[in-house]
Amino acid sequence: MNIKSVQILTVMTEKQLCAFSKDGRIDSVCKRLTELVMQISPGTPPVRPMTLVSFFKQCGVLVVAYDTDNCILGMGTLVLTCKLTGNTARIEHVVVDEKFRGQHMSSKILSALLEAASAEQVRYTDLTTGPDRIPANALYLKFGFKKRDTNCYRLTGRV
Repeated sequence: MNIKSVQILTVMTEKQLCAFSKDGRIDSVCKRLTELVMQISPGTPPVRPMTLVSFFKQCGVLVVAYDTDNCILGMGTLVLTCKLTGNTARIEHVVVDEKFRGQHMSSKILSALLEAASAEQVRYTDLTTGPDRIPANALYLKFGFKKRDTNCYRLTGRV
Protein backbone atom coordinates (compact mmCIF):
# COMPACT_ATOMS: atom_id res chain seq x y z
CA MET A 1 0.00 0.00 0.00
CA ASN A 2 1.22 3.45 -0.88
CA ILE A 3 1.32 5.73 2.17
CA LYS A 4 0.02 8.59 -0.01
CA SER A 5 -3.31 6.77 -0.33
CA VAL A 6 -3.69 6.68 3.47
CA GLN A 7 -5.79 9.42 5.04
CA ILE A 8 -5.73 10.67 8.63
CA LEU A 9 -8.91 11.79 10.37
CA THR A 10 -9.41 13.24 13.82
CA VAL A 11 -12.68 11.78 15.08
CA MET A 12 -14.65 13.67 17.69
CA THR A 13 -18.01 11.87 17.61
CA GLU A 14 -19.51 8.40 17.42
CA LYS A 15 -21.33 9.37 14.21
CA GLN A 16 -18.06 10.22 12.43
CA LEU A 17 -16.67 6.85 13.43
CA CYS A 18 -19.61 4.92 11.97
CA ALA A 19 -18.44 5.97 8.49
CA PHE A 20 -15.72 3.32 8.86
CA SER A 21 -18.25 0.52 9.12
CA LYS A 22 -19.66 -1.24 6.08
CA ASP A 23 -23.00 -1.57 7.87
CA GLY A 24 -22.92 1.88 9.54
CA ARG A 25 -22.88 0.31 13.00
CA ILE A 26 -20.51 1.14 15.80
CA ASP A 27 -20.11 -2.55 16.77
CA SER A 28 -17.98 -3.42 13.75
CA VAL A 29 -15.81 -0.34 14.32
CA CYS A 30 -15.30 -1.42 17.95
CA LYS A 31 -14.24 -4.86 16.70
CA ARG A 32 -11.60 -3.30 14.41
CA LEU A 33 -10.31 -0.98 17.15
CA THR A 34 -10.06 -3.99 19.49
CA GLU A 35 -8.04 -5.90 16.87
CA LEU A 36 -5.58 -3.01 16.68
CA VAL A 37 -5.26 -2.51 20.45
CA MET A 38 -4.66 -6.25 20.93
CA GLN A 39 -1.57 -5.97 18.71
CA ILE A 40 0.16 -3.78 21.30
CA SER A 41 -1.60 -4.90 24.45
CA PRO A 42 -2.78 -8.53 24.29
CA GLY A 43 -5.37 -9.44 26.88
CA THR A 44 -6.88 -5.96 26.98
CA PRO A 45 -10.68 -5.92 27.29
CA PRO A 46 -12.49 -5.32 23.99
CA VAL A 47 -13.58 -1.85 22.93
CA ARG A 48 -17.32 -1.72 23.56
CA PRO A 49 -19.83 0.68 21.98
CA MET A 50 -20.88 2.22 25.32
CA THR A 51 -17.25 2.71 26.32
CA LEU A 52 -16.53 4.44 23.02
CA VAL A 53 -19.56 6.73 23.35
CA SER A 54 -18.46 7.60 26.89
CA PHE A 55 -14.91 8.25 25.65
CA PHE A 56 -16.16 10.92 23.22
CA LYS A 57 -18.47 12.48 25.82
CA GLN A 58 -15.58 12.83 28.26
CA CYS A 59 -13.37 14.84 25.91
CA GLY A 60 -11.61 11.99 24.17
CA VAL A 61 -10.16 12.33 20.69
CA LEU A 62 -9.54 9.40 18.37
CA VAL A 63 -7.26 9.67 15.34
CA VAL A 64 -7.56 7.00 12.67
CA ALA A 65 -5.48 6.21 9.60
CA TYR A 66 -7.59 4.66 6.86
CA ASP A 67 -7.33 3.62 3.23
CA THR A 68 -9.49 4.32 0.19
CA ASP A 69 -11.89 1.53 1.25
CA ASN A 70 -12.40 3.20 4.67
CA CYS A 71 -10.54 0.34 6.36
CA ILE A 72 -8.92 1.50 9.60
CA LEU A 73 -5.18 0.73 9.39
CA GLY A 74 -4.02 2.51 12.54
CA MET A 75 -5.18 4.64 15.42
CA GLY A 76 -4.26 6.68 18.45
CA THR A 77 -6.23 8.26 21.28
CA LEU A 78 -5.89 11.53 23.14
CA VAL A 79 -7.43 11.76 26.60
CA LEU A 80 -7.97 15.29 27.82
CA THR A 81 -7.99 15.99 31.55
CA CYS A 82 -9.21 19.16 33.24
CA LYS A 83 -7.15 19.91 36.35
CA LEU A 84 -7.10 22.78 38.81
CA THR A 85 -3.76 23.87 37.37
CA GLY A 86 -4.82 23.66 33.73
CA ASN A 87 -5.74 21.12 31.09
CA THR A 88 -3.41 18.25 30.25
CA ALA A 89 -3.46 15.43 27.72
CA ARG A 90 -2.38 11.83 27.55
CA ILE A 91 -1.72 9.91 24.35
CA GLU A 92 -2.65 6.25 24.36
CA HIS A 93 -3.17 3.33 21.97
CA VAL A 94 -0.92 4.51 19.15
CA VAL A 95 -0.88 1.46 16.88
CA VAL A 96 -0.62 0.66 13.19
CA ASP A 97 -1.75 -2.74 11.97
CA GLU A 98 1.32 -4.97 11.77
CA LYS A 99 0.68 -5.54 8.04
CA PHE A 100 1.12 -1.81 7.37
CA ARG A 101 3.98 -0.83 9.68
CA GLY A 102 7.18 0.78 8.43
CA GLN A 103 5.39 3.39 6.28
CA HIS A 104 5.50 6.30 8.77
CA MET A 105 1.77 6.08 9.46
CA SER A 106 2.41 6.34 13.20
CA SER A 107 4.16 9.68 12.64
CA LYS A 108 1.07 11.02 10.91
CA ILE A 109 -1.19 9.72 13.68
CA LEU A 110 1.05 11.23 16.37
CA SER A 111 1.16 14.58 14.54
CA ALA A 112 -2.64 14.70 14.41
CA LEU A 113 -2.89 13.82 18.11
CA LEU A 114 -0.45 16.60 19.01
CA GLU A 115 -2.38 19.08 16.83
CA ALA A 116 -5.56 18.16 18.73
CA ALA A 117 -3.75 18.64 22.04
CA SER A 118 -2.45 22.02 20.90
CA ALA A 119 -5.95 23.09 19.85
CA GLU A 120 -7.09 22.32 23.41
CA GLN A 121 -4.24 24.47 24.79
CA VAL A 122 -3.01 21.76 27.15
CA ARG A 123 -0.11 22.48 29.48
CA TYR A 124 1.62 19.22 28.58
CA THR A 125 1.04 15.88 26.90
CA ASP A 126 2.14 12.60 28.49
CA LEU A 127 2.42 9.11 27.07
CA THR A 128 3.87 5.81 28.17
CA THR A 129 5.19 2.86 26.24
CA GLY A 130 7.06 -0.28 27.08
CA PRO A 131 10.86 -0.27 26.85
CA ASP A 132 10.65 -3.23 24.45
CA ARG A 133 8.78 -1.13 21.89
CA ILE A 134 11.99 0.26 20.40
CA PRO A 135 10.54 1.89 17.24
CA ALA A 136 7.80 3.57 19.32
CA ASN A 137 10.34 4.92 21.83
CA ALA A 138 12.48 6.29 18.99
CA LEU A 139 9.44 7.95 17.42
CA TYR A 140 8.43 9.69 20.64
CA LEU A 141 11.96 10.97 21.22
CA LYS A 142 12.06 12.24 17.61
CA PHE A 143 8.88 14.21 18.31
CA GLY A 144 10.50 15.88 21.33
CA PHE A 145 9.07 13.80 24.17
CA LYS A 146 11.47 13.44 27.09
CA LYS A 147 11.82 10.29 29.15
CA ARG A 148 10.70 11.03 32.71
CA ASP A 149 12.20 9.61 35.87
CA THR A 150 9.07 8.84 37.81
CA ASN A 151 7.29 6.09 39.68
CA CYS A 152 4.23 4.82 37.93
CA TYR A 153 1.56 3.16 40.07
CA ARG A 154 -1.65 1.33 39.24
CA LEU A 155 -4.44 -0.04 41.39
CA THR A 156 -6.63 -2.60 39.63
CA GLY A 157 -9.79 -4.38 40.57
CA ARG A 158 -11.04 -1.87 43.14
CA VAL A 159 -13.72 0.69 42.49
